Amino acid sequence: MNKKKIHYAWWVWISCIAIAFFSSGALGTQGVFLRPVITELEISATKFSIFFTIMSLSIFLFLPMVGRLLKRYDHRLILSAAVLIQSLAQIMMGLYQSIVGFYISAVFMGMAAAVTLIMFIPILVQQWFYKKVATLTGVALAFSGVGAAVMQPVCTALIAAYGWRFTYIVLGVAILAGSLPFTALLIRTKPADKGLTRYGQDNATDEKKVTDRSIQVEERGMNAADAYKNPLFYLIAAFAVCVGYGVSFQTHIPNLAASLGVDFLKTGIVASVASISMMLAKMTNGWVKGFGEFLFVVRVDCGGVGVVCAQGKSK
Repeated sequence: MNKKKIHYAWWVWISCIAIAFFSSGALGTQGVFLRPVITELEISATKFSIFFTIMSLSIFLFLPMVGRLLKRYDHRLILSAAVLIQSLAQIMMGLYQSIVGFYISAVFMGMAAAVTLIMFIPILVQQWFYKKVATLTGVALAFSGVGAAVMQPVCTALIAAYGWRFTYIVLGVAILAGSLPFTALLIRTKPADKGLTRYGQDNATDEKKVTDRSIQVEERGMNAADAYKNPLFYLIAAFAVCVGYGVSFQTHIPNLAASLGVDFLKTGIVASVASISMMLAKMTNGWVKGFGEFLFVVRVDCGGVGVVCAQGKSK
């Protein structure tokens, strides 16, 4: 009796989880370093916070380039390069004697985060799965919160025992060891690279569904020129700014706890709780979207802008 072979899509999904855990999770630990770094370098928390601003700006500037790179080149190459860049930038932070070095690393970490933190999981899950895309994306993304929740107390313990410089280096090595084997060996750009179709998609019937679905999306779509004239585009952008502003507070939670007299080792636990909350939110969002999604179709007519809302059943 032949055993049913595991579809390669699941190996890609496990790779997404591993990279989210180590690479994206490590980005969530940066807040626990704030207090020991500013103490040793004798700088203000404001100067250290510029590190996060530069990293966010780097993500913002590099994201459009990432989209083009992912269309043109093998995802293994792009992801492996991103992991290497993030790992080296993280290791270098344990060697700097000035805050200026941290700003340099922030640029490269932002470049890497644009790939590992934001772009690759939704794209790969969409390319490899036909069903439960939203749920699987949400679960995979949630592991960035799991990684941060695990690493934050570990990092605070290492900082207390060996110092922040050693901990930065250990964190960089962990990113490399935990992510690179998956990006280099298991990640594939699309199912056709393995002679497969997406998981849950039949060769004949479902391919037609995918084609029909693509046509519908194209008809519903809007080109960039029209989007820039649409007030809803700016409303979405404003919402994104507000979300980003709120989420950025998480980085400062360990320093806030320390300023209130909380023991340094316990600040890692405080940060971990915040990461667990974010993890649950990502999973919940994925499940909600997977249960039933609302497709907002924006139409631009000569008489103005109208919005049509249709409830669709998620795959």
